[in-house]
Amino acid sequence: MAEKTESKKFVRMGNEKRSKQILETACRLFANKGYDAVTTKEIAKVTDCSEALIFRYFPTKEIIYQELFDEWKAGMKDPVILEMIEDSALKTLEKFYLDITGNKFVKGTKISPKLEGAIYSRVSKHKEIIKVIENSPDMVKDTIEPVILKGQETGEIKAGSSSLMAQTFWTLIAGEWYISRNFAGVHPKLSFEYIKGILF
Repeated sequence: MAEKTESKKFVRMGNEKRSKQILETACRLFANKGYDAVTTKEIAKVTDCSEALIFRYFPTKEIIYQELFDEWKAGMKDPVILEMIEDSALKTLEKFYLDITGNKFVKGTKISPKLEGAIYSRVSKHKEIIKVIENSPDMVKDTIEPVILKGQETGEIKAGSSSLMAQTFWTLIAGEWYISRNFAGVHPKLSFEYIKGILF
Protein backbone atom coordinates (compact mmCIF):
# COMPACT_ATOMS: atom_id res chain seq x y z
CA MET A 1 0.00 0.00 0.00
CA ALA A 2 1.42 3.38 -1.01
CA GLU A 3 2.19 5.88 1.72
CA LYS A 4 0.00 8.95 1.85
CA THR A 5 1.88 12.16 1.37
CA GLU A 6 0.69 14.85 3.73
CA SER A 7 -0.15 18.11 2.06
CA LYS A 8 0.64 21.19 4.07
CA LYS A 9 -2.44 22.59 5.79
CA PHE A 10 -2.60 26.32 6.32
CA VAL A 11 -4.35 27.80 9.32
CA ARG A 12 -7.55 29.66 8.51
CA MET A 13 -8.10 33.02 10.15
CA GLY A 14 -10.09 36.19 9.60
CA ASN A 15 -9.00 38.78 7.05
CA GLU A 16 -7.95 41.41 9.58
CA LYS A 17 -5.99 38.93 11.69
CA ARG A 18 -4.22 37.44 8.64
CA SER A 19 -3.38 40.87 7.25
CA LYS A 20 -1.89 41.89 10.62
CA GLN A 21 0.08 38.64 10.82
CA ILE A 22 1.57 39.20 7.34
CA LEU A 23 2.57 42.78 8.23
CA GLU A 24 4.15 41.71 11.54
CA THR A 25 6.13 38.95 9.82
CA ALA A 26 7.31 41.27 7.03
CA CYS A 27 8.25 43.92 9.61
CA ARG A 28 10.38 41.43 11.56
CA LEU A 29 12.06 40.07 8.41
CA PHE A 30 12.76 43.54 6.96
CA ALA A 31 14.26 44.65 10.28
CA ASN A 32 16.47 41.56 10.61
CA LYS A 33 17.55 41.01 7.00
CA GLY A 34 16.85 44.25 5.15
CA TYR A 35 14.03 45.01 2.73
CA ASP A 36 15.89 43.96 -0.42
CA ALA A 37 16.93 40.56 0.98
CA VAL A 38 13.37 39.49 1.84
CA THR A 39 10.99 37.91 -0.69
CA THR A 40 7.23 37.47 -0.58
CA LYS A 41 7.88 33.72 -0.74
CA GLU A 42 9.87 33.98 2.52
CA ILE A 43 7.17 36.12 4.14
CA ALA A 44 4.60 33.45 3.18
CA LYS A 45 6.75 30.63 4.55
CA VAL A 46 7.34 32.34 7.91
CA THR A 47 3.67 33.39 8.11
CA ASP A 48 2.68 29.77 7.36
CA CYS A 49 0.50 30.59 4.39
CA SER A 50 0.79 30.47 0.62
CA GLU A 51 2.42 33.21 -1.45
CA ALA A 52 -0.88 33.50 -3.38
CA LEU A 53 -2.60 34.38 -0.11
CA ILE A 54 0.00 37.08 0.58
CA PHE A 55 -0.80 38.58 -2.85
CA ARG A 56 -4.51 38.52 -2.06
CA TYR A 57 -3.87 40.94 0.80
CA PHE A 58 -0.83 42.77 -0.56
CA PRO A 59 -0.29 42.50 -4.35
CA THR A 60 3.40 43.49 -4.04
CA LYS A 61 6.18 43.66 -1.46
CA GLU A 62 6.23 47.42 -2.06
CA ILE A 63 2.62 47.66 -0.82
CA ILE A 64 3.56 45.72 2.33
CA TYR A 65 6.39 48.18 2.97
CA GLN A 66 4.11 51.15 2.30
CA GLU A 67 1.61 49.88 4.91
CA LEU A 68 4.45 49.68 7.45
CA PHE A 69 5.74 53.09 6.36
CA ASP A 70 2.30 54.67 6.87
CA GLU A 71 2.09 53.14 10.38
CA TRP A 72 5.57 54.48 11.20
CA LYS A 73 4.75 57.93 9.78
CA ALA A 74 1.55 58.13 11.88
CA GLY A 75 3.50 57.15 15.00
CA MET A 76 6.08 59.88 14.35
CA LYS A 77 3.49 62.66 14.73
CA ASP A 78 3.34 62.69 18.52
CA PRO A 79 6.26 63.65 20.77
CA VAL A 80 7.63 61.00 23.14
CA ILE A 81 7.18 62.06 26.76
CA LEU A 82 9.36 60.05 29.14
CA GLU A 83 7.85 59.00 32.47
CA MET A 84 10.18 59.80 35.35
CA ILE A 85 11.54 56.70 37.09
CA GLU A 86 11.69 57.11 40.89
CA ASP A 87 11.84 60.92 40.39
CA SER A 88 15.35 60.44 38.98
CA ALA A 89 16.37 62.12 35.73
CA LEU A 90 19.45 59.89 35.45
CA LYS A 91 17.48 56.66 35.93
CA THR A 92 14.98 57.86 33.35
CA LEU A 93 17.70 58.72 30.82
CA GLU A 94 19.51 55.44 31.50
CA LYS A 95 16.37 53.38 30.82
CA PHE A 96 15.70 55.37 27.65
CA TYR A 97 19.29 54.80 26.49
CA LEU A 98 19.23 51.06 27.26
CA ASP A 99 15.82 50.57 25.63
CA ILE A 100 16.75 52.34 22.40
CA THR A 101 20.21 50.80 22.04
CA GLY A 102 18.85 47.38 23.04
CA ASN A 103 16.08 47.56 20.42
CA LYS A 104 13.37 47.46 23.09
CA PHE A 105 10.03 49.19 22.98
CA VAL A 106 10.23 52.55 24.74
CA LYS A 107 7.20 53.32 26.90
CA GLY A 108 5.51 56.44 25.61
CA THR A 109 6.37 55.73 21.97
CA LYS A 110 4.02 54.35 19.36
CA ILE A 111 6.82 52.86 17.28
CA SER A 112 8.46 49.54 18.06
CA PRO A 113 12.19 49.14 17.34
CA LYS A 114 11.32 46.40 14.82
CA LEU A 115 9.12 48.82 12.88
CA GLU A 116 11.85 51.46 12.98
CA GLY A 117 14.40 48.88 11.78
CA ALA A 118 12.08 47.71 8.99
CA ILE A 119 11.57 51.27 7.75
CA TYR A 120 15.27 52.18 7.83
CA SER A 121 16.19 48.91 6.07
CA ARG A 122 15.10 50.25 2.70
CA VAL A 123 17.90 52.44 1.37
CA SER A 124 15.89 53.74 -1.60
CA LYS A 125 13.41 55.35 0.83
CA HIS A 126 15.96 57.31 2.90
CA LYS A 127 14.97 60.70 1.39
CA GLU A 128 11.32 60.09 2.31
CA ILE A 129 12.34 58.86 5.77
CA ILE A 130 14.44 61.98 6.40
CA LYS A 131 11.54 64.19 5.30
CA VAL A 132 9.22 62.52 7.84
CA ILE A 133 11.85 62.86 10.59
CA GLU A 134 12.39 66.55 9.78
CA ASN A 135 8.64 67.20 10.11
CA SER A 136 8.27 65.20 13.34
CA PRO A 137 8.44 66.45 16.93
CA ASP A 138 12.01 67.06 18.03
CA MET A 139 13.30 64.08 20.08
CA VAL A 140 16.00 66.25 21.62
CA LYS A 141 13.85 69.27 22.54
CA ASP A 142 10.59 67.48 23.35
CA THR A 143 11.81 64.24 24.95
CA ILE A 144 15.35 64.43 26.33
CA GLU A 145 15.87 68.09 27.27
CA PRO A 146 12.88 68.29 29.68
CA VAL A 147 14.31 65.36 31.67
CA ILE A 148 17.75 66.98 31.80
CA LEU A 149 16.19 70.25 33.00
CA LYS A 150 14.40 68.38 35.81
CA GLY A 151 17.70 66.77 36.75
CA GLN A 152 19.40 70.16 36.84
CA GLU A 153 16.62 71.60 39.03
CA THR A 154 17.16 68.84 41.61
CA GLY A 155 20.96 68.99 41.36
CA GLU A 156 21.17 65.45 39.99
CA ILE A 157 22.61 66.72 36.69
CA LYS A 158 25.34 69.34 36.54
CA ALA A 159 24.62 72.88 35.39
CA GLY A 160 25.27 73.71 31.76
CA SER A 161 23.52 73.91 28.43
CA SER A 162 20.63 71.44 28.67
CA SER A 163 20.15 71.77 24.92
CA LEU A 164 23.76 70.81 24.16
CA MET A 165 23.65 67.92 26.65
CA ALA A 166 20.41 66.62 25.11
CA GLN A 167 21.78 66.91 21.55
CA THR A 168 25.01 65.11 22.48
CA PHE A 169 23.10 62.40 24.34
CA TRP A 170 20.79 61.78 21.36
CA THR A 171 23.80 61.63 19.02
CA LEU A 172 25.42 59.02 21.27
CA ILE A 173 22.19 56.99 21.34
CA ALA A 174 21.87 57.10 17.55
CA GLY A 175 25.53 56.16 17.09
CA GLU A 176 25.35 53.26 19.54
CA TRP A 177 22.12 52.00 17.96
CA TYR A 178 23.69 52.08 14.48
CA ILE A 179 26.92 50.38 15.56
CA SER A 180 25.14 47.64 17.52
CA ARG A 181 22.91 46.87 14.50
CA ASN A 182 25.64 46.94 11.85
CA PHE A 183 28.82 45.95 13.68
CA ALA A 184 27.61 43.64 16.45
CA GLY A 185 30.51 42.17 18.41
CA VAL A 186 33.11 44.40 16.72
CA HIS A 187 32.95 47.40 19.05
CA PRO A 188 32.44 47.37 22.82
CA LYS A 189 29.10 48.78 23.96
CA LEU A 190 29.22 52.36 25.17
CA SER A 191 27.96 52.19 28.75
CA PHE A 192 25.56 54.68 30.24
CA GLU A 193 27.96 55.03 33.21
CA TYR A 194 30.62 56.37 30.84
CA ILE A 195 28.15 58.78 29.20
CA LYS A 196 26.96 59.92 32.63
CA GLY A 197 30.54 60.60 33.69
CA ILE A 198 31.38 62.84 30.75
CA LEU A 199 28.01 64.41 30.02
CA PHE A 200 25.89 64.69 33.16
